[in-house]
Amino acid sequence: MVVGIDGIILNTIDGGENWISQESGTYNNLFSVHFANENTGWIVGDNGTILKTTNGGVPVELTSFTATVQNDFVELNWTTATETNNQGFEIERSPSLIPSLREGTSQNPLWGDWGAIGFVEGNGTTTEEHHYTFKDKDVSGFLRYRLKQVDFDGSYEYSDIVEVEVLGNVSYELAQNYPNPFNPVTNISYTVPTESQVKLSIYNPLGELVETLINEKQDAGKYDALWNAGNHPSGVYIYTLDAVSLRGNEQTKLSRKMILLK
Repeated sequence: MVVGIDGIILNTIDGGENWISQESGTYNNLFSVHFANENTGWIVGDNGTILKTTNGGVPVELTSFTATVQNDFVELNWTTATETNNQGFEIERSPSLIPSLREGTSQNPLWGDWGAIGFVEGNGTTTEEHHYTFKDKDVSGFLRYRLKQVDFDGSYEYSDIVEVEVLGNVSYELAQNYPNPFNPVTNISYTVPTESQVKLSIYNPLGELVETLINEKQDAGKYDALWNAGNHPSGVYIYTLDAVSLRGNEQTKLSRKMILLK
């Protein structure tokens, strides 16, 4: 309850047993404002006039929303700072309708319709930080995700969209270079199924190291490396992929031949 007159405002939260005076925010001794919370305020003016203002506010303050690829599933994580009347989150997914966004279409991808794949209950009304997790299993390809935050009254808001690529349950792969034969530049494609320490090297037929193209830690994904052999003579070369998984220490070594013709 809120009462007041001429710039003085009183409010009670225990049915009138105790009253709290608030005089801050007065203007020309005509009214004062009491905020019940950060979004709702009461104004009491002269002659007993009482006005209430509601600023609305965001029902759920979402501070983060991420998607992480874990081999053949996607783990979604999000965090809220505050929640108001939050029934929960409907997780929605939209798949890409093309095999790979790397194939020259990343600027204009074609996506499928959004569909609900799960629901995670919220925490109603709270001012404490809460963390949520959802796992989307047995998926592959390029995917988009968003959250549909639903209030108890049925109203809803959408989160930002996150995009990921899931390779699925695949192994290390080393593709044939293209073009082959080549002069003097060729492309080497390879696939890393899990976070790994990766080295891609070029050798001559005697087994002597010619050049190391890649030597770094890489996340799961498909990669391309260009080799410019302009300073090397024509002949047969061997390119080798050495990879060590950072999850389980699995070691892989793959090799292929290529021909440089000048």
